Amino acid sequence: VYEAVQRQLERGAGPDAAAEGGVRRTVRAILAASLTNAIVFLPVAFTDFENTLIQSLVTVLALAILLPLAGSLLVAVGLVPLLARRMAAPAALARLARLRRRRERFAGFMPPDRARGLFSGMLKNALRRPGWWLAGTALAVLVTVVIALPLVAVSLVSQDPPEASQVQMEVEVPSGGSLEKTQVEFAALEQAVGELPGIKSGESFIGEENGTITVYLVDEEDRPEEINAAKVRNALTTAANRRSGLSVQPPGARQGGQGGGGQGGGGGLPGQEAAEVVLSGPDYRQLDRIARDLRSQLASIPEISNYVWTSTRPGREELQVLPNEAELAAFGITADQILPVLQVLRREGFSIQVGHLQSDGREIPLTVRNGEEDDYEVTNLKELRLPTEAGVLPLAAIANTRKMPPPPAIQHRDGRRETSVFYRFGPQAPETGPARLALENQIKEAVQEVRRPTGYTIETPDADESFSWFKKILIPVLLLLFAILAITFESLTMPLLVLIALPLTVLGATWTLVLSGTAAGPMALAGALALIGLTVNPAILLVDRMQQRVLHSNTTPGAAALAAVRERTRPVLMTAATTILGLWPLALTTGRQNEIWPPFAVIVMGGLLVSTL
Repeated sequence: VYEAVQRQLERGAGPDAAAEGGVRRTVRAILAASLTNAIVFLPVAFTDFENTLIQSLVTVLALAILLPLAGSLLVAVGLVPLLARRMAAPAALARLARLRRRRERFAGFMPPDRARGLFSGMLKNALRRPGWWLAGTALAVLVTVVIALPLVAVSLVSQDPPEASQVQMEVEVPSGGSLEKTQVEFAALEQAVGELPGIKSGESFIGEENGTITVYLVDEEDRPEEINAAKVRNALTTAANRRSGLSVQPPGARQGGQGGGGQGGGGGLPGQEAAEVVLSGPDYRQLDRIARDLRSQLASIPEISNYVWTSTRPGREELQVLPNEAELAAFGITADQILPVLQVLRREGFSIQVGHLQSDGREIPLTVRNGEEDDYEVTNLKELRLPTEAGVLPLAAIANTRKMPPPPAIQHRDGRRETSVFYRFGPQAPETGPARLALENQIKEAVQEVRRPTGYTIETPDADESFSWFKKILIPVLLLLFAILAITFESLTMPLLVLIALPLTVLGATWTLVLSGTAAGPMALAGALALIGLTVNPAILLVDRMQQRVLHSNTTPGAAALAAVRERTRPVLMTAATTILGLWPLALTTGRQNEIWPPFAVIVMGGLLVSTL
C-alpha cells in the first residue's frame, strides 16, 4: 500500500488523492493474498490426523498466522494510508523535489542505473523468449523432484541432540524388587556419569520398578570438548548394560497405546519419535527370541548401537512350586493348606480375613509379610518348614521347586501376539543425503537378516506414513487456492499464472533442505503448508496489476507485464526480504533439545526466495 501511495505522489498526485489511489489499486491483491494465506489451513479442520500432536501443532500454527494476518490486513487498508498521508507524504514530496532539482542541474539527464538496466534487459529477454525460460524451469523442477527430494524425504526417526545442556533418561529395573534395591541400581548409574568431567549435578526420581535420572552439564564454554550430551547417554547406556535386567530409554519410550503403536516409540514433539519395528506371531517365546535377535542385529550398526530397546519390560526370575499329588495324599494334606505359608513369602504378603478391631469400631486390615529382605533361592525354599497335621514337614517332601526365567510381557492385537523393537539415531548419524539413505538401507538389511518362522511377521517403519497427513490436504488446498484466485480475477486462466509459482517453490524449498542438511519432517511439512499460501503472494501482486493495465489502459499483454514488474518489483522484494529476515533467527540451530522450528523456517525461507526471484 505504501509503495502504491508513493508512486501516486511521484506522478504528481496530492497526498489525499495518493492515499486513496494507493488503497484502490492494491486492495484487491491484498485481500486475495490474505485469503490464500488463510485458506491453506482450512482443510486441517476436516482432516483426521494419525498423530494428534501434529494436528494440535498445525492448528496452533494456523492461529498464530491467521490472527496477526487479520490484524495486518486492517492496518494495511486503514492505518497505512492515514500514516502515509500525514507523515510519509511530506518526506516523499521533499525527496521528489530534490530529484527534480538534481535532474535540472544535469540538463534533464541522470546517471544510468546499471542494476535497473540489467534487470530490465533480463525481463525483456524473458518476455521475448519465454520458451527457454519455461523449459529451463521445468528441467530444474524435474531434476529436483527426481534427485534432491529423495535425499530429504527420509524416515523421520528421532536423533538425539549432541549439545543439550541436560540429559534425562527413563530407567526400569526388574519388576518385583524393593525400593532399596532400586536405589542401588540408580547409585550405580549416578556413579558412572559422576566420573565424567563437565558434569554439574544429577538428580533421580526413584520408584520400586522405574524412575528417571537427569544429568546437568556445565556451561558449554566451561565443558571439555569431548564431553557432550551424547557422551553422557552412552555412559548411562553402558552402565545399564552391565547391570542384570536394568534398562534405560529416552523419555517417553514406554508411552503409547497397546498394539499397532506398541508401547510407544518415544512420543513427544513431532519428528522426535523413535522408529518402531512391530513383531507379531502366535507364540510369545518365539516372539521374544526374534525380538532379541533383531535387537542384536540393530545394535551392530554403530549409528544406533546404544539406542535400541524392546517393548518387553525386564522381569524378575520366578521360583515355581509344583506340588506332588502323591506325597500330599500320603500325608493327608491339600495344596490349599500350604498355600498361606507360601503367600507370606511374597512381596504382597498374606492378607488375614479378620482385621484388627479398634475401640471405636473401625477394623484395620492385617497383612503378614516376610521380615527378611534377602530373596529366597531354591535351596532356601526347599528347606521351608510347613506345619501340618502329620507334623512339621520340609517343602521338598511334598513339592518340587525350580527357578524359571522372567516371563516376557506381550501385547495382543487382532488375536495375535505382538512385541516391538525401537531404535533411535545417535548424534553421529547423518540426517539427510546419500549417507542417510545408505544407513536406512543398512537397517532394512539388518531386519531382513533376522530369521523368523512361518506365521511370524516383521513390520518396519514406512517413511511415507510421515507424509500421509500432508498428502491428504494438498489437493484440497490447491483447489481452494484456485477457487479464491478465480473469484478474485473473474477468470479461469489468470489463476494458472499465479499457481506457476508453486513449482518454483518446490525447487527452492527442496534444495534449501538439501544444502542445509535438514530432513523433511513434520515441522518442515507444516512450513510447506504455510509456504503454499505465502509463495503465491508476489504472483498475485503482479498478475493483479497486469490485469488492471490490460482492462483499463488498453495495454498489450507484453507491455502490461513489463510495466507491472517494474512497478511492483520493489514491494515484492521488500515483503519477501522482511519475511526471510524475520524467519532467520528461527533457522539457526544450536544442537540442543526440542529445536523444532529450524525446519519450518528453512523451508519457508528457501521456497519464498526462489519463487520471488
